[in-house]
Amino acid sequence: MRVRILATVILMLCGSACSRASAPAPSPTPTPTPPPAINSLTITGTAPAVGQTAQFTATAALSSGATQDVTAQATWQSSNAAVVTVSSSGMVAGVGFGEADVSAAYNGSSASLHVKLAPRTFTLSGVISDALTGRPIAAEVEVIDGENAGMKTHADGNGFYSLAGLASGSFTIRGRATAYDSRDYRVTISSGDTHVDVALQPAPANYAGVWTGQYRITDCTSIDPPGESPVNLCGYLERLQYYRFTLSQIGRTVTGSYKLVTYMFSCPCGGDYGTFDMSGSVAPDDALALSAAGVPRASGGVLVNELFNVRLDPASTLTGRFTGTLSLGGKTRGTFSGTIVSGTR
Repeated sequence: MRVRILATVILMLCGSACSRASAPAPSPTPTPTPPPAINSLTITGTAPAVGQTAQFTATAALSSGATQDVTAQATWQSSNAAVVTVSSSGMVAGVGFGEADVSAAYNGSSASLHVKLAPRTFTLSGVISDALTGRPIAAEVEVIDGENAGMKTHADGNGFYSLAGLASGSFTIRGRATAYDSRDYRVTISSGDTHVDVALQPAPANYAGVWTGQYRITDCTSIDPPGESPVNLCGYLERLQYYRFTLSQIGRTVTGSYKLVTYMFSCPCGGDYGTFDMSGSVAPDDALALSAAGVPRASGGVLVNELFNVRLDPASTLTGRFTGTLSLGGKTRGTFSGTIVSGTR
């Protein structure tokens, strides 16, 4: 009996020891991995126009090499609310013209983006052509007044010009080209690009200078009004005259003086036989019409009115015709006409 009890105790002790020896060891608790750090913060976006909005984005560059959009989590701010404002979601609104910094902060990092709101600009374009033939001209267009004054451009070989960066408003442009008259156009730009074609007139022939030559009276008719004593003025008229024109020209307007170098009527006296004022204009076909009036010296009070229609020939000498009237005592007593024989300057 004592042996059986002892065996039982031994078996129990052995079973307990064996059971403890076969139990597995407990697993260690894992250490948590720290979140990646933020290396830098970047803001991207395009400045809106005044009165409009634009979404800006904040992006974090992580130490893991990845990037993360943190636009919604960042804290946004504008350095100049008179230029732009920015919402908590990064929405930027244009308020006025000027410059400002839009900044964002997130988890200890910050960044900013400089923006500039300038007035909206527009483009003026068109074609420059010859007003007579319609062919394109490689001319220049310049803004001569207003906020855009001084801006200019040149047309290409097809006459096309384009002037960009113009502020809205009303201003004058001037088209000009060699051998053409300049021409101004009034332009108004309000809310969009504008097209204005420019047509230039060929510049007139240049008549400025001192001209000397001769003209010949070929026809003369005396007039005797009723109740007036007959006066045969044409009988005293010298047919071949020497003249001197001293002319100035601005555009198509010509002014100056007309001097009779020789006497108009039969008279052996010498000296200056009369200097008359002249004025006229150059026609589109380059013909010049000049009128003059005066009293020739020693003419006995005869008033002479003359109209010269001249032009420049290929050798740049004057050619043409003239007509005139002879008045005595305020009444027309004769008419005459003739041709320009010569004229050089």
